[in-house]
Amino acid sequence: MNATDTGLMAFSYSRFNTFDRCPLWFRLRYIDRIPEADSAPLVTGRIAHEVAEAYGKHCIGNGVATDFAFFDDLARRACSDAPAEVGADLRGILDTMRDTISFIEGPASRIEEELAFDREWRPVAWDDPAVFFRAKIDKRMTTDEGVIVWDLKTDRRIPPASDLPTNPQLRIYAYLVTLLDPDVQSITVVLFFGRYGRSQSWTFTREEAESYGKEIERKAERIEVEMEWTPRLGEACRICPYTARCEAFQSAYAGMDFLVRDEEHARELAARREAVGAAYDLLTESLKAHVEAHGRIALPDGRVLDFVPGTKVTFEDVRAVVAFLRKELGDDLAWAALSTTKTQVTKVIRKAKRKDLIDAALALGTETPTTTFKIAKKGEEGEEG
Repeated sequence: MNATDTGLMAFSYSRFNTFDRCPLWFRLRYIDRIPEADSAPLVTGRIAHEVAEAYGKHCIGNGVATDFAFFDDLARRACSDAPAEVGADLRGILDTMRDTISFIEGPASRIEEELAFDREWRPVAWDDPAVFFRAKIDKRMTTDEGVIVWDLKTDRRIPPASDLPTNPQLRIYAYLVTLLDPDVQSITVVLFFGRYGRSQSWTFTREEAESYGKEIERKAERIEVEMEWTPRLGEACRICPYTARCEAFQSAYAGMDFLVRDEEHARELAARREAVGAAYDLLTESLKAHVEAHGRIALPDGRVLDFVPGTKVTFEDVRAVVAFLRKELGDDLAWAALSTTKTQVTKVIRKAKRKDLIDAALALGTETPTTTFKIAKKGEEGEEG
């Protein structure tokens, strides 16, 4: 069995990333081609990219840096068409993008650029049978100082800035730019985190960027030659769509069959679901005690389980924070930084022993229908029987 037989001819950053997470995930997705169910983060990211693409093409095509009315219309239609479970999260991301994204005017900017190369690193069509590596660049701009690559992220986590020089995705983008522009000497890759309106960037010299081509080839060769699809249990299991097909994952949970066979089996699994949660809590406490007594635990994939120090910031004088933000950012952004929930509002009112205010207070908010997947108590709304 060779690469062509298994569909491994074309690689990309996302394929490398999937293989590093779990080789079995890679096989099920890219070789066996078993469809993945769309997750909420995946849907949110896809819609945000579609909005950014349409907005960028409109702005550049019309020679403007921003067009808020056009963006608002895009965002409204995107949110109305989005699944209910991503609506609120998507709306928040798009609101932040609206206020922080602008586009450099002129033909030097390219939006959602599809790049494909053969094994000799010659540009080919996206669907060319000889394609070896593919990439999509959200925005590429040529300036007097060099080339800027802009990549939109909807992740909740912003990686440490110290990771940027060795970030594989940044290095891939930089290398591909050297193939497109033989004269470029400086490539800056910008990661824009749409959820927060924040950016991180790193600039590569041409020499630094060109050196990564061989690393891409080595990664591809390792996958093609080894053909090892050993499952890798770890953090990625939480987001893997194939855990029900993974024997290693199921054996870790006493051979539980996660695919519902019939109504009786569904009732059994619903009851065991709570036990799994309890087992996780028990396992966590046991591991904490071990780490406290013996030190951190090294995982097979190189990560470690340990108590990681951090900081928690609380604001006793909220008025001072609001005043500062209003002065420095203006009213709209200042109030956007603050939020409250139904639970917090009702908790404060109950603490003041003024239950009569609850309905009036909640009426000040926007009510959005939600669905919670849980085991309901008898008599709870929505229960049948």
